[in-house]
Amino acid sequence: MLNSVRDEILRPVRHKAADDDVEQLQKTLRRSVDKNGVKHCVGQTKLSPDTINDFLNGQIRRPRRQTLERLRKYILEFSD
Repeated sequence: MLNSVRDEILRPVRHKAADDDVEQLQKTLRRSVDKNGVKHCVGQTKLSPDTINDFLNGQIRRPRRQTLERLRKYILEFSD
């Protein structure tokens, strides 16, 4: 009982932190894609151009873990 109440209280906080991380990743990725281009990002991450564009446009709210890992790796290698 207490665990479920605690989970209900903490749920918005956990999702808010995750959303902030995704928003920050979107901003950083946008700068990198603007500089290097979508084709470069596609070639390095092996993700679909539609996936990258959907992520940048905010249409993907909860990306898969593997997608996030690939995008973070790309940003670490090719960001300013």
